[in-house]
Amino acid sequence: MGAVAIDEAAELSVDDYIMLLGRCRNTADPCRQLFAATNPDAEGHHLYKRFFDSAGLPVVNARRRCIHSTSLENFLLPQDYRDALSTFTGQNYRRYVEGRWGAFEGLIHEVFDPQVHVRERDPSEFTDYVFCMDEGFRTAVVLVLGLDSDRRIHISPEWYRHGILPAAHVEASRELNQRFPCSAYVGDPSAAALIQMMQNAGLPAFAGNNDVAGGIRMVQDRWGMGADGRPRMTISPECVNTIMELRSYRYRPGTDKPEKEFDHAMDALRYGIMYIDGRTRVRLIPIADRGRGPGSQAANAEWLRADNDALWTKA
Repeated sequence: MGAVAIDEAAELSVDDYIMLLGRCRNTADPCRQLFAATNPDAEGHHLYKRFFDSAGLPVVNARRRCIHSTSLENFLLPQDYRDALSTFTGQNYRRYVEGRWGAFEGLIHEVFDPQVHVRERDPSEFTDYVFCMDEGFRTAVVLVLGLDSDRRIHISPEWYRHGILPAAHVEASRELNQRFPCSAYVGDPSAAALIQMMQNAGLPAFAGNNDVAGGIRMVQDRWGMGADGRPRMTISPECVNTIMELRSYRYRPGTDKPEKEFDHAMDALRYGIMYIDGRTRVRLIPIADRGRGPGSQAANAEWLRADNDALWTKA
């Protein structure tokens, strides 16, 4: 087989794409390559990763090229058809007319707006830090949530790795804690062994709340504005993987269940927000008070344990 032409390439999995590429071996053809046309899909789609750079611009090099155009630029389309396209609105207009990539159907964090929520903040503004994590050998995540005196949250930095063993996860968390001393480390509730390893390493770790629907609502609420017109949660532009997930995380068609892809940072963020905003019965220890009251860091870690009934209190 020589050249391959694909229509609606977004429907192909990465395995399908690689399989077709591997079939282009006919020496009689002047070129051996794939040609594909498609409507955009999620930014986490393998085609977006392959053909667009980190700034969202098409990649042009010797081995691949992406040609982006809007439907209105196609002069071969009948004028009445283009007029009909101009009546599209919202997500349909962005996808089918402008050709913009994103998780359009069933997007969970629709309110998230990079123009509003992606920014840098001065670390000196934060009075406390909360870590949240999701465990997995395929993808492991730790997000650092900085809280200011108004309880606004800033996500920065992210630790996002693939193929990581638990010991490396613990070591990375310890190093982050040296830079951003956390009062709580909220983990994947199914990762009991890893949480115990974190506690053994002196981190105030405990299992988070795994109410998926409730946690998503709390994260969505955080993207709203406060009374002063400032967002209640922001994220650093350096958190590229978390931003990608925010723009790709969506519900399964016809359900209220999230797709099990592009969800590692989303799960971690959900645990963290439910701890901070969910009236979790474990008190935050302000940075200024770290090491006082209940005692040393080890004592504080014990004080923060979720099963310590004698010391539970409202956040």
